[in-house]
Parts: sequence; C-alpha cells; structure tokens
Amino acid sequence: MTLIIATGGVDLSVGAVIAIAGSVAAQLLVQAHAGLATAILATLGVCLVLGVWNGALVAWCGVQPIVATLVLMVAGRGVAQLLTDGQIITVERAGFTFIAGGYFLGLPFPVTLVLVALLLTRP
Repeated sequence: MTLIIATGGVDLSVGAVIAIAGSVAAQLLVQAHAGLATAILATLGVCLVLGVWNGALVAWCGVQPIVATLVLMVAGRGVAQLLTDGQIITVERAGFTFIAGGYFLGLPFPVTLVLVALLLTRP
C-alpha cells in the first residue's frame, strides 16, 4: 500500500488481495498438501492475476483507480470466504511459520522481505 501511495496511486483492494492470497496459500498447504514453494508460487500467480485485473480496468477500460480497486475490495473478501467455506484454516508448516515469525540475519523475516522488496523497487 505504501508503494502505491508513494507513486501517487490509490488501491483500496490491498486487504482483499491479501485475504485471497492467504486463503489460496492455506488451501494449498492444508487441503491439497502442496509443497511450500508450490503454494507460494501459486499464490503469487493469483495475486498477479488480481493485479492485472485492476490494471486492465484502469488502463484499458478507463475506470478510475479508486473505483476499479473498490470493485475488488468488495468482491475479494467474499471470494476469500468462498475459498475457505468461511472457516479458519490453521497451517502448521515450519517453513510457512518461518515466513511470518522467523529470523534471518538477526532480523525478523518479514522485515527482511520488506528490505528485499525495497531494493527491488528502487529506481
């Protein structure tokens, strides 16, 4: 969200995309017994498709960004609930737990991910 705002954009659908991503990852890890790498790649693919959807609405259809992302914000939460049947899915995988709560080089791993993203998006 910070990157979007810093570049002068508006994206209301960030939370919904995170909800869908979490639902897809949890379903793949728990119910489909997919590997961690497969779940992460598939989840990134789903997020890419959702981003392309928002981008297409704005770039090709001429919809204002706030309206285009509002569509996904409203629909996305429902999609996430449909994916999980409205149930909480508990993931007990060491690798998945490390992503949220592990440490890398003395830093919490989420901080490491943010630093990597910052380095990749620098001009």
